[in-house]
Amino acid sequence: MINPVPWKKDLPLAPLRALWILASIFLFPSLLMVCSVPVAHAMLAASFSALFACWGNSAEFGLQKIEFRDFCIIFAAYLGIILLGAAVAPLWEELLSFLNIECAKEQEIVELFRSAGKRDRVFILISTCIITPVVEEVLFRRIIYDWFFRWTKNCGTAVIVTSMLFSVVHFFILGIPGLFIMGVGFQLVYLFRQNLLTAIILHGVVNSVATMAQLYLPEELFF
Repeated sequence: MINPVPWKKDLPLAPLRALWILASIFLFPSLLMVCSVPVAHAMLAASFSALFACWGNSAEFGLQKIEFRDFCIIFAAYLGIILLGAAVAPLWEELLSFLNIECAKEQEIVELFRSAGKRDRVFILISTCIITPVVEEVLFRRIIYDWFFRWTKNCGTAVIVTSMLFSVVHFFILGIPGLFIMGVGFQLVYLFRQNLLTAIILHGVVNSVATMAQLYLPEELFF
């Protein structure tokens, strides 16, 4: 059963937390790079900075112990995300082509990861596969979803709007449908299991598999 409010307490200072996370993600890396800090190092520092806004207790976030059922849900949700994304991606590409909309074939982080040295790759992996899932789930699935649910009083609307924002803020036009599907999947897993940790792990799995695929699979497969 879907529980639209899987947490037991309001999250203190939620607007300030959201602003801190957004500033850490979008402004802090640029400031560090202006100071000649390498990109991978700036990303990792920004991720840790955003992580400070994610402190709290289990009642405020809806965190519970992970059970075997959670891993089954994670596996099923991952397959669903991958299959739906694969089905929608060609249609979206055709639409963009029909509208003559030019866009990047891959995210900047992918090119950065491919060209990075071994140490920088470790920094990127820590940022994208461990810290980012925590930060983004707190921001989107807990804070932003809560705002829209309070405003609309409708769980479905809140899930859709939150997922749309999640897909847009990645600034990757070609990946918008896949990111939207991910957002919906992450949110439904959170609401269904009433456990933000389940959504965080699912998010980490998706990011990790995508990153490893970019590293070890032939580049031609992605074009």
